[in-house]
Amino acid sequence: MIVSPLDTLNPLFHFFDAVTQNYGAYVYIVIVWLAPLLIVWILKGGFWRRPTPLRIIIVRQSPQPPVHPVISRESKRTPASEDDSQSFAA
Repeated sequence: MIVSPLDTLNPLFHFFDAVTQNYGAYVYIVIVWLAPLLIVWILKGGFWRRPTPLRIIIVRQSPQPPVHPVISRESKRTPASEDDSQSFAA
């Protein structure tokens, strides 16, 4: 028995006919809205664009140098009293 390709694809054709009859306007609206995106994609290179190489960035932190102690040159400081009003004097 020889089966024609048209006989095999008939259910698919009937499905597309039904979709077109029932949802044709909605399919048209979707195609119209997606067409500019497709045009931009084609103009940017589409399938011809080479994939960008994967860039791996390795960040290594070196240990921070030790902090040296601060040595003051003043020999003695007088403790501030509670009545010391000159600390904020203008």
